[in-house]
Amino acid sequence: MNENEFELNGKVYVEIDVSDRNCDNPCAGCAFFNDNKMCFRAPSCFTMFRADSKRVIFVEKTPMTYCHNSAAAARHAHELGRLDARDEEIERIQNSLLDDMPEWAKDDGAVIDAAWRKAVEIFEERQDAI
Repeated sequence: MNENEFELNGKVYVEIDVSDRNCDNPCAGCAFFNDNKMCFRAPSCFTMFRADSKRVIFVEKTPMTYCHNSAAAARHAHELGRLDARDEEIERIQNSLLDDMPEWAKDDGAVIDAAWRKAVEIFEERQDAI
């Protein structure tokens, strides 16, 4: 299993380096934060057990995962043909969520990914209401 990108239960996960994160809970934002069973199935996130010695969290890979600028991410996804009307609406919701965050958070990959997941949740709730 590759420690930087891997698949579990049909989903692809990638690492986000949080070595410079100075907070009480370095696991915040990890896809496995509240799921110990999945956490132990994933590659290690602790520096002492990783070949690259980085402290990481894992997030589900989406078109937005690596892009700190969601407009650039949307353009990139369009170029790859991976962004449909659903994703465009989710991206619009994500942008509105990010607009309300402090500037430092807008450059944090884990925050961006969390905003994407929340945007998906909001989108699905709106679809259920229709």
